[in-house]
Amino acid sequence: MRCIMMLASTFGLKCFDVVENIDVVEVVGVITPKERYELRYGGSCSKEMKNPVFHSLTMKCQKKDIPFFVMEKMNSNETIQQIKEWEPELIIVSGWYHMIGKKILGIPPKGVVGLHSSMLPKYRGGAPLVWQIINGEKAAGISLFNSSRDIIILILIHYFIWLREPIREIL
Repeated sequence: MRCIMMLASTFGLKCFDVVENIDVVEVVGVITPKERYELRYGGSCSKEMKNPVFHSLTMKCQKKDIPFFVMEKMNSNETIQQIKEWEPELIIVSGWYHMIGKKILGIPPKGVVGLHSSMLPKYRGGAPLVWQIINGEKAAGISLFNSSRDIIILILIHYFIWLREPIREIL
């Protein structure tokens, strides 16, 4: 099965290591964001930031001769065109922090699957573990999701841990 992986962090790298060793999966491309990005706030103010959880996959992809694409914007025409050129049957998302638009969700016939570091739909979006700590949650989890053209997020499985104390107390 022709597969694209969308990865940006150490967690994503670990998933890549597993997926690339599955016999029936051919990783035909990897998409990653830039390590540095511009954060805009207060109208005209902006600051260049470095993503602290970013992990570059460039060397790994070059070593294994897997094409990779460093995107400027998630749902840009350039990103969509690159995905279409690779003709994936499936997209796997892990260690990712960008909202994937309907145009991209509709490209692979088998959809988009991914892991999210929360028990969706609670704590959807960025920094889910941080928000779970701030809110004193006693349960943490990972969701495996499947997206398609018609169903944006369908939860398939939750793996969770019940804690005796809030997460912030344990850390």
